[in-house]
Amino acid sequence: MKASTFLTTLVLLSTVALGQASKQLTKLYDENKFRELVTIVGKVNDYLSGPDEKVIDDLVGRSYYALQMYDSAVYFENKALSLDNDATGISGWAYTFRGMALYKLGKKEESVHDLQKAINLERNHNSVEIAKEFLSEINNNSVPGESCGFYLSQGQFKDAVAEGRRQLQKQEYKRVMEIVGAAYVNIHYYDSAIYFLRKALAADKDSTWVSGWAHVNLGIALYQENEKEDAIKELRTAIELDKLSNSVGRAENFLDGIISGRTLVIDSLHQVIKDQLNSNSYRTAANTALTVLATNPDDALTWDQLTTAYRWLHNYDSSLYSGQRALALDKGQSPISCEVHYNIGIDRFMKNDLQAADIEFTAAVTELASDKLKKKVKYARVMMGLNDTYAHWKTVERDNIIFHFQGKRSIGNIDEFIEKYEKEYASASKALPIPLPKKIDIFVWERDALARTALQNDKEVAYTNADLCLSHVAQDNDRTTEIVRILGHWQKTQ
Repeated sequence: MKASTFLTTLVLLSTVALGQASKQLTKLYDENKFRELVTIVGKVNDYLSGPDEKVIDDLVGRSYYALQMYDSAVYFENKALSLDNDATGISGWAYTFRGMALYKLGKKEESVHDLQKAINLERNHNSVEIAKEFLSEINNNSVPGESCGFYLSQGQFKDAVAEGRRQLQKQEYKRVMEIVGAAYVNIHYYDSAIYFLRKALAADKDSTWVSGWAHVNLGIALYQENEKEDAIKELRTAIELDKLSNSVGRAENFLDGIISGRTLVIDSLHQVIKDQLNSNSYRTAANTALTVLATNPDDALTWDQLTTAYRWLHNYDSSLYSGQRALALDKGQSPISCEVHYNIGIDRFMKNDLQAADIEFTAAVTELASDKLKKKVKYARVMMGLNDTYAHWKTVERDNIIFHFQGKRSIGNIDEFIEKYEKEYASASKALPIPLPKKIDIFVWERDALARTALQNDKEVAYTNADLCLSHVAQDNDRTTEIVRILGHWQKTQ
């Protein structure tokens, strides 16, 4: 299966609807997928034109800055500024990030000029706050390296801690202390998080966005340490400071969860549903979730659990609806959205929308995703044929099966190979007359060892996922009987 990739999607969008492409790219930037963003724009750069081109140039410039490629950052922010002519918030961002990049390139005077320009324009509250803080760091000779923040944005929390503590041995950068504190929150070392976040606040004294985020993460850490009242105080302070819209939004969402009681009262019910899912009692889990939602319709986690239950019940339309409700409530603020995107990706795959499945899996793997979920997404992509491994595979679709060949030339009689599996399906379906939601995908590897390596599992059971109606076989290993296993699985689930 040669899946339509997100890159293909944006190539098409760039030729017919640039505005839609800029929305997709903005989403990538907000998810800290900087490498993916610059790669995509590099592929479609020749198509870019129109009013949204400046938006994309600025996003690329900011992404290159995050990747610590400062020459490229300056180049793209120059383009954005030439197209915007100080007319909109784009210029505010462009002056800010060009100014920071210029400083990293050793051009201090030009940097100060750009940062002051961003502040004076007052085009965008967030960019003004970032420009003020960086300018303050320049004036105090306390500009830290960017590696620590980059590690945090990519979900490499232990690396962020290690790099941050290394930088803090040289100087007590308040921005680095805040980042280290945030990283400790994400790996659940709350005592350490509280220590570094309070140090950051003592250094910043609520003067910049550093304090905004520090109050948010300190509130979360304190809540996890059962200091509820202090946690609420910190979250409210972050909202009142209003330093960055992202930190304010995060504080509002977490505070709402505490005050509404969802993070306290609903937790026990969440555990009940989780236990039911783990015991494969999917119908019971769905019913329990619906009962919870009847009185707590805004609980994102319960909608997420209902999505999982419906997916395993093969009710893909209901799973999609529940997942969309969860995403609307969570707004990407927690790992809930990551799990929901994963479930929706499977729903889309089972409804034969491979392009949409690919996009959902991409959205699932953010800095908030757990290592376990990242492994699940990676394995799903390999099983479904949705990664670069299959870029040059050849597909042959028949009545009941879609065959994907790693190398058709090495098969002596391809028609005979295909007919062998089709006959097995015809024979098995007489004994097991079960309608499947989709055609069976058969991935035909040149050698069994290649399949084993790609699937990263030596157990033969891993070659077939009956619930996804697919199987991986090899030209030198007959697995026609897997057709029976897939049909038998679906008979049991009816």
